[in-house]
Amino acid sequence: GPTEGAVLTDFGLVKAATASGLSTTGVILGTPPYIAPEIWSGKEATPATDVYSLACVFYEMLTGNVLFAGESTPEIMKKHFDPLQLPDHWPEGVPEGIAGVFKNALRVNRNEGYRDVSSFLSALVGIGKTENINTIASRELTRSSDVNPQNEIAEDQTQIGIPPVVF
Repeated sequence: GPTEGAVLTDFGLVKAATASGLSTTGVILGTPPYIAPEIWSGKEATPATDVYSLACVFYEMLTGNVLFAGESTPEIMKKHFDPLQLPDHWPEGVPEGIAGVFKNALRVNRNEGYRDVSSFLSALVGIGKTENINTIASRELTRSSDVNPQNEIAEDQTQIGIPPVVF
């Protein structure tokens, strides 16, 4: 296993629970602040669902705050469908351009955001470069799912302090 760094164990996803028969029709299992809009709407989870949930966790890691917080589950659910509210000022050390990456990762219409975790990670690595974040985001959204950007990620991780990701 990893010798350092955080281990993430809850993305608010329900696929494993439903596959094992632990849930019933019409019931959502997961952690409300991290559940993607399509899951709230009763749709199937996709790789883009993972991106949404990971972005929620990553936001919390960067800011120390839950992005979709509330007093009740219905209140939290509603926030996932409301216009995204990102801070005007980010904590010191957070790269410029991070808001653009979050906006793409947290789109309610999952067909418009990053389609998989590799695209999301490539965009995060890209904000450490001099290339304009809008150019990176546009390229990643149209990138073929056949392309494996793993080598690009491995070479650039240290530029913005993202530790290696093990799948």
